[in-house]
Amino acid sequence: MSQIPPPPVMLHNIHEQPDVVRRSIALELDVPDWFFAAERITIVACGSSRHAALVAQEWIESLARVSVRVVDASQWCDRAVLMEPGTAVMAISQSGRTKDVLETLRQIESFQRKTSALPGAIGLKILSVVNEAGSPLGLRSDWTIVMPAGAEGAVAATKSFSAQLVILARLALMLAEAKGTLTPTQVQALRSDLFQLPDAMAQTLKRLEQRETARWVPESVVILGRGLHTAIALEGALKLKETCYVHAEGVGAGDFCHGPMAIVSPSLPIIALLPDERMRVDLTRFRSWGSPVMTIDRRDDAIGSGMGFSVESVADWLMPFVTVLPLQLLAYDWAVVKGLDVDQPRYLTKFIG
Repeated sequence: MSQIPPPPVMLHNIHEQPDVVRRSIALELDVPDWFFAAERITIVACGSSRHAALVAQEWIESLARVSVRVVDASQWCDRAVLMEPGTAVMAISQSGRTKDVLETLRQIESFQRKTSALPGAIGLKILSVVNEAGSPLGLRSDWTIVMPAGAEGAVAATKSFSAQLVILARLALMLAEAKGTLTPTQVQALRSDLFQLPDAMAQTLKRLEQRETARWVPESVVILGRGLHTAIALEGALKLKETCYVHAEGVGAGDFCHGPMAIVSPSLPIIALLPDERMRVDLTRFRSWGSPVMTIDRRDDAIGSGMGFSVESVADWLMPFVTVLPLQLLAYDWAVVKGLDVDQPRYLTKFIG
């Protein structure tokens, strides 16, 4: 008798996310005083970690009023990054072994050694967020936060991405509290928002279990987002590229109309994340030009929006946690339709070392 093969690890990891988020919310966060004293923050990361950092950039700047710069670690290695006094560095890596991120730390350490004796020397401190205790990145950082996501066997990051978002959201609230940019009542209200996430994610995943099975896979797709969801558009595009080998582009909805819109055609599906009135006008035009349009929207707003997925509604600032779920499952579905190895895409490893 032939045995039924176990489900792909990626699918299991996707469905673990409500529990991972719950554990990440409950994790005791001990953060050093120098982080709260920072006048500005530079975040270095790659891939999905960089997309989580882009979401955090909006959170920290809007809630704590601290300037944040997100730098692709591989680009840091190729140019001289200007660092200023009062800057804290955050390094984010799921594995804690990403070569480009470790090289960034090496360059920072070298800079520190060369300038430590100079007047007005910049004392840079590094806080890392990793998913594995004892990883090289954690060992080389001044302070380390270890996420409780657990081992993620699939190459495509899913549950570690959600864990990163929780930790970064909590850090944004802690910074806002330390800087006094929000009242204690406001901070408590936003923290209460976090506790709604696990159930909302679980309900969204349960609803998505009833999704229609994909019948075809396009060669290319565009994902449109606005504000926080520009980063989620980038993350969704990455999932499609690395899992089912589809050419996917994540684009800001406003920027798409400044040139890229010329690629719209009947063979190019467009996925719109939480379309507002401005985006809906554009989507009507794209449909009139023959482009298949799919929306990912709140359940109460999805009526009449056409083909797409509906997700549970949470606080606006936390919607990325639920809108990323259909994109993860879409990448999984399309990989299955194409008969691909969902967990081990070609040419890729879990970390670039």
